[in-house]
Amino acid sequence: NLNTNLSLNLVHKMKMPGMSFNTTAGLQYETYDWNSVFVHATGMIPTQTNVDKASSQAVYHDRKMRQDRGVFLQEEVTVGDNLYAAFSMRGDVSSTMGDTETREWYPKAALSYQLGEVSVFDNFKLRGAYGQTGNMPQTKAKYTTMSSSNIGGINGLVPSSTLGNSDIKPERTTEIEFGTDLSVMGGLATIEATLYQQSIEDLILLVDEAPSSGASNSWQNGGEMETNGLE
Repeated sequence: NLNTNLSLNLVHKMKMPGMSFNTTAGLQYETYDWNSVFVHATGMIPTQTNVDKASSQAVYHDRKMRQDRGVFLQEEVTVGDNLYAAFSMRGDVSSTMGDTETREWYPKAALSYQLGEVSVFDNFKLRGAYGQTGNMPQTKAKYTTMSSSNIGGINGLVPSSTLGNSDIKPERTTEIEFGTDLSVMGGLATIEATLYQQSIEDLILLVDEAPSSGASNSWQNGGEMETNGLE
């Protein structure tokens, strides 16, 4: 098995009276090559450890290859000691997607403000954030795989009962949150509270197919999910 990762980042920092800017841009390239052979042996002869000495052997070969490419740009702005803001955009494309030439773009933004001492609190901070991320499909999701078969003593291939989807897209997760950080007694005790909402669209599922299609199911971007919480 071989995994490779190549990253190139450029950082630019600029300071002005009462303000500072931090700009980051980058490229990422990753490859994943999985080549696994599994031998299942039964009926081993006592004292023998070689699998070819078993009365029955079965060999399973699993091969997966994947290539991911990403670009991103982020800008962070600090105003005085109170205000912080960050904005970023990331674009990803993967060999596991149906369309391997069009990037999926994911924005992100965050904002926080330090109120300082408020009433009994030594420090009072308000914050909010919005962001999107993607979860790439499995390597096999866009292909209808083939399996070996022996019919009348002749070796051949038969299609899998699970159909691939040449238009498969990544799952997209969107999260928005608001929160506050409080400290009392000179920082001896702190309180952090966050209210969040997370939604997932284009959830990748195995969907049942009509028996007349000749297949049992297929990979589809066919689900949605939403989570709300307080922590």
